[in-house]
Amino acid sequence: MRSDTDRARDALHSIPPDCDRTAWVKTGMAFHAAGGDFDTFNEWSAPAGNYNKQACKATWRSFKSTPGGISAGALFGMARDHGWTEQGKAPLDISGLLRSKPTPKSAEPPRKPAPGMGAAGVYSRCQPATNQHPYIAAKRAAGVPLEALRVVPDSDPLRIMGESMAGALVVPCMAIDGTLSTLQLIPPPDVAARLKAAGKPGKLNLPGHSLQGWFTVGTIETGQTVYIVEGIGQAWACWQATGAAAVVCFGAGNMGKVATALRQNDDAARLVLVPDVGKEDSAFKIAADVGALAASMPEGESQNFDANDLAQRDGGDVLADLLNRASEPGKPEPKVHPLAIYVTIDGTAKPPRWVIPG
Repeated sequence: MRSDTDRARDALHSIPPDCDRTAWVKTGMAFHAAGGDFDTFNEWSAPAGNYNKQACKATWRSFKSTPGGISAGALFGMARDHGWTEQGKAPLDISGLLRSKPTPKSAEPPRKPAPGMGAAGVYSRCQPATNQHPYIAAKRAAGVPLEALRVVPDSDPLRIMGESMAGALVVPCMAIDGTLSTLQLIPPPDVAARLKAAGKPGKLNLPGHSLQGWFTVGTIETGQTVYIVEGIGQAWACWQATGAAAVVCFGAGNMGKVATALRQNDDAARLVLVPDVGKEDSAFKIAADVGALAASMPEGESQNFDANDLAQRDGGDVLADLLNRASEPGKPEPKVHPLAIYVTIDGTAKPPRWVIPG
């Protein structure tokens, strides 16, 4: 059974972020009330044309949980208005890359992407990716599977956040039922630099689409190892180093949802979460919840240092060794209340070995 926070993330991603400010703020307040986190809210907000990270963070900090305020129920109500429904376990099938996503039933018609912005339509207009693509070359990913990857043609009119997507690497996000959920676009270096300079993400999701599912590098085999990472560069590095399948979550905020779905589809799989530096605590908590392992980058690395960075600097053998040493999440030590004491029979007071707080 999915946790309430997983349900909240699922519902949030079914609501288009490019709504008016009043609806955007209400959505954020409802997601906050549902126990949501800023990283997920920020990733959801990023594809909107008027996105600004600083404004997003300031707005999130203003959200307060107050009696009678906007509740978590408002989030699920808005999500249902956009076609969201509770998702149950479904068979794992990633073969139907170009099948159209089924139109969900709802009281009101779901909001449609702008003309020419449908995931299947954009994907069909693109060209096959090659090893010469700047992003693939920068990640030293020669030899990785490229069959499902595409590149936006130079003449394509697609624009996101005011930038042309010509030349962008296209990574399809596949839902559990095998349908195409959305696309992630990785623009050429000059465009990515402009976006980051403006406080916007360097990787963009297709506006008007719900992020449901993942992308797989390699082949998932029953009962075998599957690495779970944030982005495709990390997935390439894990696959190159070990030969095992690696799953792209499209952001740390989706790692829990993806790990849960993979575990539900294969109880025997050796799932290994491979977080970027700074995301270890969250990854180890997810690993404990789903019965997975977690591999941490070497100590002392900078924020967001990842598996691809390690492989490029130290080699695939070093990464493979680190992945092979993935461990189960440690159990926390019992917490001792700072004021708790007990008295022995001889009248001396000693601190207890442990107590249950409260």
